[in-house]
Amino acid sequence: MTPENYVASWKLLLLGTLTLVICGALIFAGAAGCKAYDRAQKRADASNEVKLTHIRIAQAQQQARINRAQIAATKAEAQKRIVEAHGIRAAQDLIAKTLTPLYVQHEAIQAQKLNGAGDRTYIPVGPQGVPLVANVVDPSLENPGGQ
Repeated sequence: MTPENYVASWKLLLLGTLTLVICGALIFAGAAGCKAYDRAQKRADASNEVKLTHIRIAQAQQQARINRAQIAATKAEAQKRIVEAHGIRAAQDLIAKTLTPLYVQHEAIQAQKLNGAGDRTYIPVGPQGVPLVANVVDPSLENPGGQ
């Protein structure tokens, strides 16, 4: 082997060794970089999970406020109906104390006035003074020509 060949083979061997070392270093750096990236990603994921939990807590609190407001509105409506029922009962008691057949007759006539149309005659006849209704016929409508 000639000295030039010997030097060339050493250069080639040194270049190959250097290439292997550089490739090894790159692989090691890449693996270390992946681990560092993985740790950073885990921290970011944990931070996002904490933020998401805070959002869910705020939503739950808001829903609880809405539920409390709905319950309060329902209770107020129930209280209103109770007061209204007491008022109706008091009115019924007062009417029952002074209820007479003439008052019942008056109420029946008023109800019929609201329901009917046209001319009617109210006759207080029947059980307990309930009026009977008869239609009033206009004589001018029976004979249009006046004959």
